[in-house]
Amino acid sequence: MPLGVLYNGLYDANEFIAFAREAETLGVEAAWIAEQPGHRDAFVIASAIAGQTGLKVYPGAISPYSRHPMSIAMSAAALNELAPGRAGVVLGTGGVPNQAAYGVRVEQPARVMREAVVAVRGLLSGQAVETRGTRFSFQGARLDPAAPGVPIFLAAIGPKLQAVAGAAADGVVFSSGHSSAFIDMSRRRVLAAHAASDRAQQPFACAGFIVASVADDRAAAYDRTKGLLSYLFSSPFKAEDWALNGVTVDHAAILHALQRGEAEAAKRLVSDELAALCSASGTPAEFQERLRDYAAIGLDWLVLAPLGGPEEKMRAVRLAREVMG
Repeated sequence: MPLGVLYNGLYDANEFIAFAREAETLGVEAAWIAEQPGHRDAFVIASAIAGQTGLKVYPGAISPYSRHPMSIAMSAAALNELAPGRAGVVLGTGGVPNQAAYGVRVEQPARVMREAVVAVRGLLSGQAVETRGTRFSFQGARLDPAAPGVPIFLAAIGPKLQAVAGAAADGVVFSSGHSSAFIDMSRRRVLAAHAASDRAQQPFACAGFIVASVADDRAAAYDRTKGLLSYLFSSPFKAEDWALNGVTVDHAAILHALQRGEAEAAKRLVSDELAALCSASGTPAEFQERLRDYAAIGLDWLVLAPLGGPEEKMRAVRLAREVMG
Protein backbone atom coordinates (compact mmCIF):
# COMPACT_ATOMS: atom_id res chain seq x y z
CA MET A 1 0.00 0.00 0.00
CA PRO A 2 1.51 3.37 -0.96
CA LEU A 3 2.01 5.96 1.75
CA GLY A 4 1.16 9.63 1.40
CA VAL A 5 1.42 12.68 3.63
CA LEU A 6 -1.22 15.35 4.08
CA TYR A 7 -0.85 19.09 4.48
CA ASN A 8 -3.88 20.43 6.31
CA GLY A 9 -3.41 24.00 5.11
CA LEU A 10 -3.35 25.45 8.62
CA TYR A 11 0.37 26.18 9.06
CA ASP A 12 3.27 27.64 7.06
CA ALA A 13 3.48 26.07 3.62
CA ASN A 14 7.27 26.26 3.47
CA GLU A 15 7.48 24.00 6.51
CA PHE A 16 5.38 21.34 4.81
CA ILE A 17 7.34 21.56 1.55
CA ALA A 18 10.57 20.92 3.47
CA PHE A 19 8.90 18.02 5.28
CA ALA A 20 7.64 16.55 1.98
CA ARG A 21 11.16 16.60 0.53
CA GLU A 22 12.48 14.69 3.52
CA ALA A 23 9.51 12.30 3.64
CA GLU A 24 10.16 11.34 0.01
CA THR A 25 13.57 9.98 1.03
CA LEU A 26 11.77 7.51 3.34
CA GLY A 27 9.56 6.15 0.58
CA VAL A 28 6.52 8.43 0.80
CA GLU A 29 4.97 8.54 -2.68
CA ALA A 30 2.51 11.42 -2.64
CA ALA A 31 1.65 14.75 -1.07
CA TRP A 32 -2.03 15.49 -0.57
CA ILE A 33 -2.70 19.18 -0.01
CA ALA A 34 -5.94 20.10 1.73
CA GLU A 35 -7.64 23.38 0.95
CA GLN A 36 -9.43 24.92 3.92
CA PRO A 37 -11.61 27.89 2.91
CA GLY A 38 -10.01 31.10 4.09
CA HIS A 39 -6.53 29.58 4.41
CA ARG A 40 -3.90 28.48 1.84
CA ASP A 41 -4.37 27.79 -1.87
CA ALA A 42 -3.87 24.07 -2.52
CA PHE A 43 -2.87 24.30 -6.20
CA VAL A 44 -0.13 26.84 -5.48
CA ILE A 45 1.42 24.61 -2.81
CA ALA A 46 1.00 21.49 -4.97
CA SER A 47 2.91 23.24 -7.77
CA ALA A 48 5.79 24.07 -5.45
CA ILE A 49 6.00 20.48 -4.20
CA ALA A 50 5.80 19.11 -7.75
CA GLY A 51 8.75 21.28 -8.73
CA GLN A 52 10.92 20.33 -5.76
CA THR A 53 10.17 16.60 -5.47
CA GLY A 54 9.19 13.60 -7.55
CA LEU A 55 6.06 13.06 -5.46
CA LYS A 56 2.60 12.71 -6.84
CA VAL A 57 0.50 15.72 -5.86
CA TYR A 58 -3.21 15.81 -5.08
CA PRO A 59 -4.66 19.23 -4.18
CA GLY A 60 -8.10 19.28 -2.60
CA ALA A 61 -10.78 19.13 -1.59
CA ILE A 62 -11.42 21.88 -4.12
CA SER A 63 -15.00 23.09 -3.87
CA PRO A 64 -16.98 23.76 -7.05
CA TYR A 65 -19.24 25.95 -4.92
CA SER A 66 -16.45 28.50 -4.68
CA ARG A 67 -14.38 27.57 -7.77
CA HIS A 68 -16.07 26.96 -11.10
CA PRO A 69 -15.30 23.56 -12.70
CA MET A 70 -13.56 25.34 -15.59
CA SER A 71 -11.22 27.02 -13.11
CA ILE A 72 -10.60 23.70 -11.35
CA ALA A 73 -9.87 21.95 -14.66
CA MET A 74 -7.50 24.73 -15.75
CA SER A 75 -5.50 24.44 -12.53
CA ALA A 76 -5.41 20.64 -12.68
CA ALA A 77 -4.24 20.69 -16.31
CA ALA A 78 -1.53 23.25 -15.55
CA LEU A 79 -0.35 21.15 -12.60
CA ASN A 80 -0.21 18.09 -14.86
CA GLU A 81 1.83 20.07 -17.39
CA LEU A 82 4.35 20.88 -14.65
CA ALA A 83 4.37 17.31 -13.32
CA PRO A 84 3.25 14.94 -16.09
CA GLY A 85 1.64 11.80 -14.73
CA ARG A 86 2.03 12.95 -11.13
CA ALA A 87 -1.02 15.22 -10.76
CA GLY A 88 -4.51 14.52 -9.54
CA VAL A 89 -7.29 16.56 -7.99
CA VAL A 90 -9.72 16.06 -5.13
CA LEU A 91 -13.14 17.68 -5.31
CA GLY A 92 -15.38 18.22 -2.31
CA THR A 93 -18.02 20.50 -0.89
CA GLY A 94 -15.37 22.25 1.20
CA GLY A 95 -15.60 23.54 4.76
CA VAL A 96 -19.28 24.41 4.93
CA PRO A 97 -19.13 26.63 8.06
CA ASN A 98 -16.15 28.54 6.66
CA GLN A 99 -17.78 29.03 3.26
CA ALA A 100 -20.97 30.30 4.86
CA ALA A 101 -18.89 33.09 6.41
CA TYR A 102 -18.27 34.54 2.94
CA GLY A 103 -21.68 33.92 1.47
CA VAL A 104 -21.24 30.52 -0.21
CA ARG A 105 -24.22 28.22 0.31
CA VAL A 106 -23.70 24.49 -0.13
CA GLU A 107 -26.97 23.17 -1.55
CA GLN A 108 -27.93 19.89 -3.27
CA PRO A 109 -24.41 18.53 -2.75
CA ALA A 110 -24.93 15.09 -4.30
CA ARG A 111 -26.30 16.51 -7.54
CA VAL A 112 -23.86 19.41 -7.73
CA MET A 113 -20.79 17.29 -6.99
CA ARG A 114 -21.77 14.75 -9.64
CA GLU A 115 -22.13 17.58 -12.16
CA ALA A 116 -18.74 18.96 -11.13
CA VAL A 117 -16.92 15.62 -11.46
CA VAL A 118 -18.42 14.99 -14.90
CA ALA A 119 -17.65 18.53 -16.06
CA VAL A 120 -14.04 18.52 -14.86
CA ARG A 121 -13.41 15.13 -16.46
CA GLY A 122 -14.97 16.31 -19.72
CA LEU A 123 -12.88 19.46 -19.78
CA LEU A 124 -9.66 17.60 -18.96
CA SER A 125 -10.36 15.22 -21.85
CA GLY A 126 -10.01 18.12 -24.29
CA GLN A 127 -13.39 17.48 -25.87
CA ALA A 128 -16.12 20.09 -26.24
CA VAL A 129 -18.38 19.98 -23.18
CA GLU A 130 -22.10 20.45 -23.70
CA THR A 131 -24.16 20.17 -20.52
CA ARG A 132 -26.96 22.01 -18.77
CA GLY A 133 -27.18 21.07 -15.12
CA THR A 134 -28.57 22.25 -11.81
CA ARG A 135 -25.64 24.59 -11.17
CA PHE A 136 -23.31 24.43 -14.18
CA SER A 137 -23.90 24.81 -17.89
CA PHE A 138 -21.41 24.49 -20.74
CA GLN A 139 -21.93 25.32 -24.41
CA GLY A 140 -19.04 23.80 -26.32
CA ALA A 141 -16.46 24.71 -23.65
CA ARG A 142 -12.95 23.36 -24.27
CA LEU A 143 -9.74 23.24 -22.27
CA ASP A 144 -6.28 23.73 -23.79
CA PRO A 145 -4.00 22.13 -22.81
CA ALA A 146 -6.03 19.04 -22.15
CA ALA A 147 -4.98 16.55 -19.48
CA PRO A 148 -6.85 13.29 -20.02
CA GLY A 149 -6.22 10.67 -17.40
CA VAL A 150 -5.72 13.03 -14.47
CA PRO A 151 -7.51 11.18 -11.64
CA ILE A 152 -10.44 12.93 -10.03
CA PHE A 153 -11.11 11.98 -6.42
CA LEU A 154 -14.18 13.01 -4.45
CA ALA A 155 -14.01 13.72 -0.71
CA ALA A 156 -17.13 12.04 0.64
CA ILE A 157 -18.35 11.48 4.19
CA GLY A 158 -22.12 10.94 3.91
CA PRO A 159 -23.78 8.03 2.08
CA LYS A 160 -25.18 10.16 -0.76
CA LEU A 161 -21.82 11.68 -1.65
CA GLN A 162 -20.13 8.31 -1.23
CA ALA A 163 -22.57 6.88 -3.78
CA VAL A 164 -21.65 9.71 -6.16
CA ALA A 165 -17.94 9.06 -5.61
CA GLY A 166 -18.31 5.38 -6.43
CA ALA A 167 -20.42 6.01 -9.51
CA ALA A 168 -18.77 9.10 -11.02
CA ALA A 169 -15.24 9.68 -9.72
CA ASP A 170 -11.91 7.86 -10.14
CA GLY A 171 -11.45 7.57 -6.42
CA VAL A 172 -12.71 8.59 -3.01
CA VAL A 173 -11.05 10.36 -0.12
CA PHE A 174 -12.12 9.69 3.46
CA SER A 175 -11.17 12.80 5.41
CA SER A 176 -9.20 13.08 8.64
CA GLY A 177 -10.74 12.48 12.02
CA HIS A 178 -12.62 9.25 11.34
CA SER A 179 -12.52 5.88 13.04
CA SER A 180 -11.22 2.81 11.26
CA ALA A 181 -14.67 1.21 11.62
CA PHE A 182 -16.32 4.11 9.80
CA ILE A 183 -13.75 4.14 7.01
CA ASP A 184 -14.16 0.38 6.60
CA MET A 185 -17.95 0.72 6.30
CA SER A 186 -17.60 3.69 3.96
CA ARG A 187 -15.12 1.89 1.70
CA ARG A 188 -17.51 -1.01 1.26
CA ARG A 189 -20.35 1.38 0.49
CA VAL A 190 -18.35 3.30 -2.12
CA LEU A 191 -17.05 0.17 -3.84
CA ALA A 192 -20.58 -1.23 -4.05
CA ALA A 193 -21.70 1.97 -5.80
CA HIS A 194 -18.75 1.73 -8.16
CA ALA A 195 -19.47 -1.91 -9.00
CA ALA A 196 -23.10 -1.04 -9.81
CA SER A 197 -22.19 1.94 -12.04
CA ASP A 198 -21.44 2.24 -15.75
CA ARG A 199 -17.82 2.97 -14.74
CA ALA A 200 -17.41 -0.40 -13.01
CA GLN A 201 -14.60 -1.44 -15.38
CA GLN A 202 -12.60 1.75 -14.73
CA PRO A 203 -9.86 1.79 -12.07
CA PHE A 204 -10.96 3.16 -8.70
CA ALA A 205 -8.90 4.03 -5.62
CA CYS A 206 -9.77 4.64 -1.96
CA ALA A 207 -7.61 7.01 0.10
CA GLY A 208 -7.86 7.50 3.86
CA PHE A 209 -6.50 10.55 5.66
CA ILE A 210 -5.28 9.52 9.13
CA VAL A 211 -4.46 11.98 11.91
CA ALA A 212 -1.03 10.87 13.13
CA SER A 213 0.50 11.97 16.42
CA VAL A 214 3.26 10.08 18.20
CA ALA A 215 5.20 10.85 21.37
CA ASP A 216 6.84 8.91 24.18
CA ASP A 217 4.23 10.51 26.45
CA ARG A 218 0.73 9.51 25.36
CA ALA A 219 -0.79 12.67 26.86
CA ALA A 220 1.44 14.85 24.70
CA ALA A 221 0.46 12.95 21.56
CA TYR A 222 -3.23 13.15 22.48
CA ASP A 223 -2.98 16.87 23.22
CA ARG A 224 -1.87 17.59 19.65
CA THR A 225 -4.55 15.30 18.26
CA LYS A 226 -7.32 16.91 20.28
CA GLY A 227 -6.41 20.33 18.88
CA LEU A 228 -6.90 19.15 15.31
CA LEU A 229 -9.92 16.98 16.07
CA SER A 230 -11.71 19.91 17.70
CA TYR A 231 -11.33 21.81 14.42
CA LEU A 232 -12.51 18.80 12.40
CA PHE A 233 -15.41 18.12 14.77
CA SER A 234 -16.74 21.65 14.22
CA SER A 235 -18.38 20.07 11.16
CA PRO A 236 -21.61 18.14 11.84
CA PHE A 237 -20.95 15.71 8.99
CA LYS A 238 -19.07 13.20 11.15
CA ALA A 239 -22.17 12.34 13.17
CA GLU A 240 -22.66 8.98 11.42
CA ASP A 241 -19.21 7.92 12.60
CA TRP A 242 -19.95 8.96 16.17
CA ALA A 243 -23.25 7.05 16.14
CA LEU A 244 -21.57 3.97 14.67
CA ASN A 245 -19.12 3.88 17.57
CA GLY A 246 -21.60 4.91 20.26
CA VAL A 247 -19.71 8.04 21.30
CA THR A 248 -21.06 11.48 22.09
CA VAL A 249 -19.56 14.64 20.62
CA ASP A 250 -20.91 18.08 21.50
CA HIS A 251 -20.48 19.48 18.02
CA ALA A 252 -22.41 22.68 18.77
CA ALA A 253 -20.28 23.49 21.83
CA ILE A 254 -17.06 22.87 19.89
CA LEU A 255 -18.23 25.08 17.03
CA HIS A 256 -19.26 27.90 19.36
CA ALA A 257 -15.95 27.76 21.23
CA LEU A 258 -14.00 28.00 17.97
CA GLN A 259 -16.19 30.84 16.73
CA ARG A 260 -15.33 32.72 19.93
CA GLY A 261 -11.63 32.06 19.34
CA GLU A 262 -11.41 29.73 22.36
CA ALA A 263 -9.31 26.95 20.88
CA GLU A 264 -8.31 25.50 24.27
CA ALA A 265 -11.94 25.28 25.36
CA ALA A 266 -12.80 23.47 22.13
CA LYS A 267 -9.92 21.06 22.64
CA ARG A 268 -11.14 20.19 26.15
CA LEU A 269 -14.38 18.95 24.60
CA VAL A 270 -12.48 16.15 22.84
CA SER A 271 -11.95 13.17 25.14
CA ASP A 272 -9.08 10.69 25.28
CA GLU A 273 -11.55 8.10 23.98
CA LEU A 274 -12.19 10.19 20.88
CA ALA A 275 -8.48 10.84 20.33
CA ALA A 276 -7.82 7.08 20.41
CA LEU A 277 -10.83 6.25 18.25
CA CYS A 278 -10.46 8.82 15.47
CA SER A 279 -6.71 8.92 14.90
CA ALA A 280 -3.45 7.01 15.08
CA SER A 281 -2.08 8.62 18.23
CA GLY A 282 -0.14 7.73 21.34
CA THR A 283 3.19 6.14 22.17
CA PRO A 284 5.16 4.57 19.29
CA ALA A 285 3.65 1.14 19.99
CA GLU A 286 0.13 2.56 20.28
CA PHE A 287 0.58 4.62 17.13
CA GLN A 288 1.68 1.61 15.13
CA GLU A 289 -1.15 -0.55 16.47
CA ARG A 290 -3.75 2.01 15.43
CA LEU A 291 -2.07 2.36 12.06
CA ARG A 292 -2.37 -1.40 11.56
CA ASP A 293 -6.12 -1.07 12.17
CA TYR A 294 -6.38 1.49 9.36
CA ALA A 295 -4.07 -0.45 7.04
CA ALA A 296 -6.14 -3.62 7.50
CA ILE A 297 -9.19 -1.94 5.92
CA GLY A 298 -7.77 -2.42 2.43
CA LEU A 299 -7.27 1.20 1.41
CA ASP A 300 -5.33 1.92 -1.77
CA TRP A 301 -3.70 4.97 -0.20
CA LEU A 302 -2.91 5.50 3.48
CA VAL A 303 -2.25 9.21 3.95
CA LEU A 304 -0.78 10.48 7.22
CA ALA A 305 -1.78 13.87 8.58
CA PRO A 306 1.22 14.14 10.93
CA LEU A 307 1.19 16.53 13.90
CA GLY A 308 3.95 18.17 15.89
CA GLY A 309 7.25 19.65 14.85
CA PRO A 310 9.45 18.42 11.99
CA GLU A 311 11.09 15.71 14.13
CA GLU A 312 7.76 14.38 15.41
CA LYS A 313 6.35 14.28 11.89
CA MET A 314 9.34 12.41 10.50
CA ARG A 315 9.16 9.99 13.42
CA ALA A 316 5.55 9.22 12.47
CA VAL A 317 6.61 8.55 8.87
CA ARG A 318 9.44 6.24 9.95
CA LEU A 319 7.14 4.28 12.26
CA ALA A 320 4.53 4.06 9.52
CA ARG A 321 7.10 2.65 7.08
CA GLU A 322 7.91 -0.06 9.64
CA VAL A 323 4.25 -1.06 9.74
CA MET A 324 3.75 -0.99 6.00
CA GLY A 325 7.06 -2.57 5.00
